[in-house]
Amino acid sequence: MRAQGPSYGVDPERVVVAGGSAGGYLALLAAYTPRDGALTPDDVGARDLGVRGVISCYGPTDLRAHYDHTRQDIWGNLGQATEAQPPGPLIRGVLGTSYERLGLGKTGAVGAMEPLVGGTPETVPDRYALFSPSTHVQPGCPPTLLIQGKDDVIAPVRATNLLFEQLVAAGVSAVNIVFPHAEHGFDLVLPRWSPVAQTAWYYQERFLALMV
Repeated sequence: MRAQGPSYGVDPERVVVAGGSAGGYLALLAAYTPRDGALTPDDVGARDLGVRGVISCYGPTDLRAHYDHTRQDIWGNLGQATEAQPPGPLIRGVLGTSYERLGLGKTGAVGAMEPLVGGTPETVPDRYALFSPSTHVQPGCPPTLLIQGKDDVIAPVRATNLLFEQLVAAGVSAVNIVFPHAEHGFDLVLPRWSPVAQTAWYYQERFLALMV
């Protein structure tokens, strides 16, 4: 985007990365590690990968906290949990195309960290730290908007709150919005009528207006 953006009328100095759930996690990690050699492919290592801002909607901020919060220690070998019953046709109808995007059509332990990271937090703690956005907070991180539901069963809100405190302590401009009685993916269920979804979009639009 920074290299080719001008060809499409995009200001490379005003790029904001954003995402929800795993996408929010990746947005944070990308935004906080533009010059980290351990996370930057060689073919782009010499390029400026910095961004103007970052938005994370209920993205995990600490992989160890996420592992513990979702009780993956009792999932069994390599995260192969007992298969859960998939959501019924009503949920599929409500979510529409988001049903498959969220992985709800899959079976087994969706979101298992052990096969992805290569072990448990006990066996490969350095990897869990390396791949956690909270590890990379430092002065100079881009302005950050964090949005999450207090009752999130996937991304622990306590870890998000701790990330916000880290950002503030580092002098990074940050806003942390936690909605009471809201779950993971709250903005995907009836978003045109949901007050909490509409509020989340409102604050994202305000953030973008300030950034770009």
